[in-house]
Amino acid sequence: MSDAGPMVVRKAPIWMKVLLALSLAANFAVIGVMGGIAYKVFPVVQEGPPGGGRGGIVPFVAALEPDQRRALGLKLRDEFRAAGPRVDMRQLVVIVETEPFDRRAAWTIIETHGQTTQQRVEIT
Repeated sequence: MSDAGPMVVRKAPIWMKVLLALSLAANFAVIGVMGGIAYKVFPVVQEGPPGGGRGGIVPFVAALEPDQRRALGLKLRDEFRAAGPRVDMRQLVVIVETEPFDRRAAWTIIETHGQTTQQRVEIT
């Protein structure tokens, strides 16, 4: 084997570094121009209702004075509570996790939850 000595690495000339930087800048400029044209030609369409999805009752409630909003909230809460007893879903979790699984007990809780939900829907 011959000993060639240490390998000499030459640095890139300065004009090559400048040319690389200019090329990169030109590429970014072209991408920016193309993106701007695409944005003008194909504008972004907002999905959903106008106003950013604030449909339903929200605009009406927002128009109320704070004390009126509070009174409405209390009235709705009272009607919601008067619709019937809440079903404690923690009981259903306990039933599902126990061995052996008691299908009748789980179904009873689910039926009670369905009836309560139906009563609350009928209020509104």
